[in-house]
Amino acid sequence: HPLDNDFLLGEAATSKAHAGNKKYCRLITKRRVEYMLSDGSHRRKIVNSLVRKWKSQDPPGRFLKRSTKTKLWYDVGDYSAKEKTASLFNEKDFLEKQFGIVLDKNAYP
Repeated sequence: HPLDNDFLLGEAATSKAHAGNKKYCRLITKRRVEYMLSDGSHRRKIVNSLVRKWKSQDPPGRFLKRSTKTKLWYDVGDYSAKEKTASLFNEKDFLEKQFGIVLDKNAYP
């Protein structure tokens, strides 16, 4: 079962309300300006550091997705975690639509 230190991928209704998703998205908002103003190599460093920070929690944070066949949660691995993290930075309206976190849109390119 997912814990509060887990980020859930997929199933918008479930993930929207999950404490771990809200917590991870707050980490994204703290680094968003830096990310948007950075070049590709620095953006990768930011993504890598966030995924590493998330996984270093106690208990460790995971990036989970529910199997459509078994309905069990599984860890998607580092590659998918980094891809999802980068996509969260790049979706300007995602945080507001999914989590009710309103950003000053004039502050970002």
